[in-house]
Amino acid sequence: MIVLKNVFKEYKTKKNNKVQALNDISLILPLSGMVFICGKSGSGKSTLLNLIGSLDTPSSGEILFNNKSLVKLKKKELDLYRNKYVGFIFQDFNLFEDLTVFQNINLVSSLQGKNINKNDIQDYLKKVNLCDFEDRKINELSAGQKQRIAILRSISKDSKIILCDEPTGNLDEENSIQIFNLLKELSKEKLIIVVSHDSKSAYKYADRIINLDEGKIISDEQINIIQNDNDEFKLEKTKLSFKNSLFLALNNLKNKKIRLIITSIIITVILSSIGISFMLTNFDVNKTHAETMVREGESRINIRKQVIGENLTIDNPILTFTSEEINEVNNKLNNNTINVKKIVENNRYLNFEFGDIPFDIDIEYDNTLYAFYALSSNCVKFLNINSVDNLKVIGKKEINENEIIIKKVLADHIIKNGIKIYELNDNDKRIKTDYFPKDYNDLITSNKDIVFGSVSLKIVGIIDDDISKYDELKSIPASKAQKENNKLYNEFISKYRYNMSDVIVNPNIYNHLKLSNNNVLDLSFYKYSYVYKNNEFFTYDGIEILNKNISVFNGNKNIDINKLNDNEIILSSSMVDVLTNNEFTKSFSKYYDEEFKKYNSRVKERDEKIITEENKLLDDPNYVINIIPEIEPLNYEEMYHDYLIKFIKEKEFIGSEIILDISDNYLRTQSQKSNTYKLKIVGYSIDSNNSYVSNNVLESYMRENYEISDVYFDETDVIKLETIFNSFPLKKSKYISETMFSNTIITLEVTVNYIKKIASYISIGLLIFALIVIINFIATSINNNKKHIGILKSLGTHDKDIFKIFYLESFIVGLISYIFASVITFFGCNILNNIISSDLFYKTMPIIFNVKVLIFMLFFVFIIVTLASLIVIKKIVNKKTIDVIYVK
Repeated sequence: MIVLKNVFKEYKTKKNNKVQALNDISLILPLSGMVFICGKSGSGKSTLLNLIGSLDTPSSGEILFNNKSLVKLKKKELDLYRNKYVGFIFQDFNLFEDLTVFQNINLVSSLQGKNINKNDIQDYLKKVNLCDFEDRKINELSAGQKQRIAILRSISKDSKIILCDEPTGNLDEENSIQIFNLLKELSKEKLIIVVSHDSKSAYKYADRIINLDEGKIISDEQINIIQNDNDEFKLEKTKLSFKNSLFLALNNLKNKKIRLIITSIIITVILSSIGISFMLTNFDVNKTHAETMVREGESRINIRKQVIGENLTIDNPILTFTSEEINEVNNKLNNNTINVKKIVENNRYLNFEFGDIPFDIDIEYDNTLYAFYALSSNCVKFLNINSVDNLKVIGKKEINENEIIIKKVLADHIIKNGIKIYELNDNDKRIKTDYFPKDYNDLITSNKDIVFGSVSLKIVGIIDDDISKYDELKSIPASKAQKENNKLYNEFISKYRYNMSDVIVNPNIYNHLKLSNNNVLDLSFYKYSYVYKNNEFFTYDGIEILNKNISVFNGNKNIDINKLNDNEIILSSSMVDVLTNNEFTKSFSKYYDEEFKKYNSRVKERDEKIITEENKLLDDPNYVINIIPEIEPLNYEEMYHDYLIKFIKEKEFIGSEIILDISDNYLRTQSQKSNTYKLKIVGYSIDSNNSYVSNNVLESYMRENYEISDVYFDETDVIKLETIFNSFPLKKSKYISETMFSNTIITLEVTVNYIKKIASYISIGLLIFALIVIINFIATSINNNKKHIGILKSLGTHDKDIFKIFYLESFIVGLISYIFASVITFFGCNILNNIISSDLFYKTMPIIFNVKVLIFMLFFVFIIVTLASLIVIKKIVNKKTIDVIYVK
């Protein structure tokens, strides 16, 4: 039984005016019989029908169904109420136009958990005189046929109440009679409420006629007595099957093919971009490095030191290993390492001195790509290899203490440019001269003493590497480098630039070379300053250990000295100026200027006397001229020395205290090494630009003659290589691992990290853009299907099922895009790796396809589709059913 108690319904117009649709309606309706609601247009008939069917809610009052208040039901419960108890026959049909008759009927049955087939529907079709119409699409039917299908849909639902809004408005008389007869038959067990203008049919078929005018009941005529009874009010959970949800989603997509294609393309591009961006985040520089090594058949790894946080070049400064550090490195490795040493003499690395091209001989010289780098920065490095049996060598393999084996590329450079050698002149004095070997054999058999600092070496062997592939670089001028040669040139310098001057030596060579110890503080490694009378002073003068006789002014006189105590210092003469802020220079300059004026005055006076004597001679030929003595010229050096001695005495430098501060320019010991020494000034070295201290002060700063610059070994296993690169990373580590690919790998890492950073911002933008695209897609789809949503709502479809349909529609778009994006991402990896490697001389694969990216992309599709669906669909499902179903 349906009971309406004091029901009011008001609407607001666009101009915010209130319209009273129903005014204090109270009714009791049984659950069987045929009730006609009549009245003129605008009297409130359809509004009353919508309230009973819960398509709309009253402004006030109460509506009871079997003693259950519909007003108090939740939105979900109202959906279930419409699904189970109410069927609608709308004036404008409200059918799914692009579905078949069977699909429309089956959809209703599915909502009620029923399964019907095409045979089951035949009995229904016979009732409305539409046999064999089950496969016809609704948009192929006439208005009258559509109306009958709408009625049939409501009948098939088997609901307790059927609400009919002008059910025969589009039918001819014959079909109208047929439909009313059918409804009349159904009214024996169901409540049929008909809104109609047809008073004739009302009196013919109605059991009760209710007339409305301006929202009020003006008459309620009971024609046949119908028993009022209540059934149990029971709401059963139902839902649209996944099959039907998917069917509706696919049907929506089928009707929007162009939009589907465009949206899929956009999402595919976005997914591909995000996928590749995600793979960039998985870039592993050490793994890429290791795989590149193995792929290119290279095995040499150098371990070097670096200063954390400092950007250092290869040669300035070179950070050398202590014996303890060598042990530390070897303990981390399971490889047999070879020490690489650089030779230091007079605080500079020793290198070969190449020849000067004579202008009087016909030697064609051109700076080619083969020699397009400075060998002067490529210091000679000694490799202590005990055996060269595995090497192919031109010349000797067994070498003596003063003999070396060089690389072929170095030999080529010597043949091309010549090299300095020591020879004896006619006086048996050793001099430097140029030597231009004719070929490899001449170089290794000539027995020439190659200049190497103050000592000499003999080249007796050449490592016979196959470098014929680089021959074309010998004929290409560096100034005319062609793009097609870049790969070959890059490969060449990567292999030989930093190890071209590696030479193999006899392990006993260090006993043969007699190099003088380094005594001067190396200002390329260390910096120092003085503090005198609380003022700090800097100077570019040197400071060295005193181990020879020098002449020193001790405050009273010049003496010879060859040894200092640990707390003593002898300053260079220029330090007088440094410690007085150039007071000495200014004072001496003033003194010299004054003396020079006096000197000029005496010269002038003498000149005047000479003229006077000459005039006297002219007046008296017998006059005996007086000889005017010459003015002795000023001796600048003597004046400077005497004034310096005087100045030193006046300032009382000798015996005063000065503080020497020495610090490490490049933190070679990985910590701030800064030491101060309180020293007594015991004299000035008049003839030297260096200051002198004792051995104990500078000993710890002196460089060894043989510095271990790096160690190297060979490894070919990719897993071990990756472990080594992880243990000795190129950055933020005391010890670093280097290969011929290191520079490119570092550049690659910087580039990838930069691209990764940009890609992360782009990805965020793409995420937002993808969300907008999906939102737009769903919003457009909903806008085009609002009528369908209203129909589904009227049939009792729950909001979750509405969400499911459009979510599936969007997810299908996302899934299609995901499939294409996965393919593009997979092949895009190879394409990008080929682009990255296009200018390199080797193949590198920094972007590795990972199955995880597919999971990430699918997760991204799920998140975006879900988020977009919730944003858009929530708005439509929150609307009243009446507002959705009658949307224009």
